[in-house]
Amino acid sequence: MTWKDRIEAAKDNGSFSDEDKALARSWETCAVGENLPAVKVSSDVKRLGEDFNGAVQQDDVRQAEHICDRIVQEHFCPQCSQSVGSTPGFCAGCAG
Repeated sequence: MTWKDRIEAAKDNGSFSDEDKALARSWETCAVGENLPAVKVSSDVKRLGEDFNGAVQQDDVRQAEHICDRIVQEHFCPQCSQSVGSTPGFCAGCAG
């Protein structure tokens, strides 16, 4: 189950599950880890991950969705969809 799926379920249920909250606490299983696996992340991405965890812990579904979208939009190349890792806006894969 992806974080997009978990967010949709939380919308339906009105809150995140205990499992969601546990997964949000770990870099490997939060929205950052899901979208940027094994990439050295910038301090901006770390902040997004911390904010995402906070939103999940507080059952702020709308904010968690917004942060998850930002992680994807700001840290993936719009041309080739590769992770831009710690350099938002620069893709070594296609130089986009």
